[in-house]
Amino acid sequence: MDQADREYLKIWLLHAVMGLAATTAIILRFLARRRTKAVLKWDDWISFSALLFMWGDFACTILGKSFLFKTAYASILLTDACEVAARMSVIFLYYRLFSIKRWLGWSLKTVGALSILWLLCLIFTVSFQCKPIAALLDATVEGECLDNQTGFLSSEIFNACLDLMLVCLPVRIIWHLRLPLRERLGIATIFLTGGL
Repeated sequence: MDQADREYLKIWLLHAVMGLAATTAIILRFLARRRTKAVLKWDDWISFSALLFMWGDFACTILGKSFLFKTAYASILLTDACEVAARMSVIFLYYRLFSIKRWLGWSLKTVGALSILWLLCLIFTVSFQCKPIAALLDATVEGECLDNQTGFLSSEIFNACLDLMLVCLPVRIIWHLRLPLRERLGIATIFLTGGL
């Protein structure tokens, strides 16, 4: 087994472990909603769509060795769609959990809109990074492609900032709850841990 095969195996195992964890979490979420006889809401279904995007990315990883360029392109798009769907699920969860104050409503709408714009910009950038476009999907086609390392880094920094904004939003609400300081700190820590 050469170095490339070992790296591929690591990626495959990481996808399998994370996929199993995410699938288990979604199944438990749906079972909890059923057990409490709660109606499934938008945040539940959007989290399920994030799971489907994640499994699509996993399928690209499995096929990746055979169809490298095409699956790499699809994998990038599916991964980012999964991230946005997961973020939108949290936004809808916040709408369901908290009585929405005006500032929180605008903040959630802003994070949601920026997330969708981020995804659209990424789709556009990834799709048109090569000239001709066919060079992105077929190694036999000669063309010029952008060096996307800088763009990728700035995109992921922006993505991380959106995640940070989202996990910090409920802290202000939690801080104003009529609970002892210790309980408020515990609840805030749980929400902030979600950013990990």
